[in-house]
Amino acid sequence: MGTSEKFWRSTIILVLVMVFILPATAQDVKTIDKRVTRTKVPTEAIKVIPTADLSVTSILGGACPSSLPGVDAFYTHGIIVDIQLKDHMVPEALRNETSTVVGTLMVKYFDLVQGREVTHNLMLERGRFMWVASQSLSNARINVINSPVLVKKSVGITARVSLNIPGYATADPEMGNNEKVIRECIVLLE
Repeated sequence: MGTSEKFWRSTIILVLVMVFILPATAQDVKTIDKRVTRTKVPTEAIKVIPTADLSVTSILGGACPSSLPGVDAFYTHGIIVDIQLKDHMVPEALRNETSTVVGTLMVKYFDLVQGREVTHNLMLERGRFMWVASQSLSNARINVINSPVLVKKSVGITARVSLNIPGYATADPEMGNNEKVIRECIVLLE
């Protein structure tokens, strides 16, 4: 095989590469470019409330009859949870909105009558809180259930709150006060 044959073979291979392989690669690049340009970026801005502390202050019962000695149980008529929201960074307009959700309340206990764990999940709306403007905090009393409950004492009643204001990036600086557990009935004194 002479030099001219090698030259023509190389030229033919080069032409074939340019005609068939390079255009196919270029189409793949165009397809990738189209996918990148079609990606949508969310345009809705998220407002920041840097310090919003939602906490469980107490778990109460409507009535607490005498204790049950020697039994892993306590009786309460109803479960009431007191919650506090400290939030001095909330704009005044948001404080006046009654339908705004500020978080969730989860109450969990073992009901001995039903023989199973019971969980109640409730949305916390801003309208349930009574604002104390001078202290930048508000309190809410949530009546979770209003019927007799026989609770397994070793498990107790757990109340947990979590902060979640739609449209706002919220941070709870004191996560330690978001949950409370009681293992005896504490009567509500009004």
